[in-house]
Amino acid sequence: MKKFIPLLFTLGLFLGSSNAWAQYPPTLFCFADSSWLSPHPLPPEVPGENNPGGASLCQFHQFTTEYFLSETYWNGKGSNPEFLNWMPAQGVFDAQGNVLANPTPWGQQPKELIDLCTGMTGATPPVISNLVKQAGSADPLIDQNNNYTFYDVRMNKTQYDFTIKCGLQGNRTCSKTSDTRYPGGSIELKIGWKILTNADNPNNYISVPGWVKKPGASNCSKQTLGMVGYHIVIATPKHPEFIWGTFEHKGNNPVCEQLNAPAPTGGWAYYKDNSNLNTYIAGKPTNVCSENPQGGGTGENIRDIIFLNASYESILAGQNSPLSNYKFIGSVWTKDGLPSVTANQVNQRGSLSLANSVAETYTQDTDCFGCHRFSGVSKGLAVSHINQIN
Repeated sequence: MKKFIPLLFTLGLFLGSSNAWAQYPPTLFCFADSSWLSPHPLPPEVPGENNPGGASLCQFHQFTTEYFLSETYWNGKGSNPEFLNWMPAQGVFDAQGNVLANPTPWGQQPKELIDLCTGMTGATPPVISNLVKQAGSADPLIDQNNNYTFYDVRMNKTQYDFTIKCGLQGNRTCSKTSDTRYPGGSIELKIGWKILTNADNPNNYISVPGWVKKPGASNCSKQTLGMVGYHIVIATPKHPEFIWGTFEHKGNNPVCEQLNAPAPTGGWAYYKDNSNLNTYIAGKPTNVCSENPQGGGTGENIRDIIFLNASYESILAGQNSPLSNYKFIGSVWTKDGLPSVTANQVNQRGSLSLANSVAETYTQDTDCFGCHRFSGVSKGLAVSHINQIN
């Protein structure tokens, strides 16, 4: 049996101060596991899904968090995360979502990104981006230093290999039926990056060197970037709709219902006052608050996420890792991998109002399946962050 580290005193203080905890007292605790911090074989399916009753809400959230740590912590405790080795979307797909005739070989930075910038010197940076518009609203997010937030979309090798093998350029080797669904183990990421200034401590972030091209700029600028948001979507054998999870930096912004919460040292990255909350105003910093800090859903779902976050904090305590400054917001999936395109979210489970406040700032009133609708395995690709071919 795995060894859990509850640190009940710390958790009691945390949970006792939470309105959600007071409203939904515990019947079952949802723990993070200290073994997640060490490299090990990841479960190919949510533990419990092969049992007659299926997995609990907690087991889905644990599954998402374990995968998050595998990609961000195992290689250098967050200082050199594994996901930076994954393929950016521009290395495989064009702007219309079609596979390139000559996809970038695995392990290389796409020429499509390098060509954005002239005059780059030294090693090719792990992040090159000119993506500033959020999905859904098509508006950018501007932080309190008046800098754009940049986005970075990637896939792991399982998804990369399947995409290339299937010949989705139009000359398919896979048919337009169930064999076009991404196989179990396919993972997509969407990462939000903040330009770090002298007022920011890079040790508090997963921070990387990057070149970014601001809207209207003639060329890129070299910046130190700090990760502020992290979407992860994981396909499993029983969940071709993907399990959609999201994480955020704790210093981003307050919860909408707690705007007077103490700000971190140096202030919130995306909040100054309550004027024009979650509203884009061209050329001005956006005041952001989180509308659903645990992604909504049932009381059990909210309770599990609160407890899992407190336990996650406890296992990272003393690890000298920037990962301790990130929090799990929630995850959403469908019952038994059923289609999500049904009335009143009848098939959806978990965090039913899941949104990342720095990736879906202006559309926090819907969840992931509100845009990435899953109609069934015969249209399994249409649910993707990257590829909308169906």
